Amino acid sequence: MRGHDNPMVDVVALDFDGVLHRGTTGTFRHLPLFCDWLRGRPDTCVVLSTDWRLSEPLDELREYFPEDLRERILGETPDFSDWCGAACREQEILAWLSAAPRRVRKWAALDDTASLFHLNCPHLVLTNAREGISTQDLDRLTGKLA
Repeated sequence: MRGHDNPMVDVVALDFDGVLHRGTTGTFRHLPLFCDWLRGRPDTCVVLSTDWRLSEPLDELREYFPEDLRERILGETPDFSDWCGAACREQEILAWLSAAPRRVRKWAALDDTASLFHLNCPHLVLTNAREGISTQDLDRLTGKLA
């Protein structure tokens, strides 16, 4: 991270399934595309909102990413799935943001499930679960963080 001890950062709340790969294939086929985008935005960090956080420790989840980007994975959202109804993932992201370890300038979510967010959530970039992220999705993400 550039700058001083506590720089302002943009944050991407990242889902895996339907975003970094097609459906639940677990191939991480689109991870290089996302990582290239992230490398071009040195003041952008990631919080993991994927359901994978419920079964794998954060340190293991970081290992899916190239070593040069692992420090930019700031953490994972809390799990409200037992009690949270509509827009659950959005509520988890908002809870993480309220206790974020760094000052957050703007945030956006990359996810393939619209029902986990409020209708027309201005922070959501919705991907096609059958394909995963595209360059067009990343362009929309860039726009949300501009």
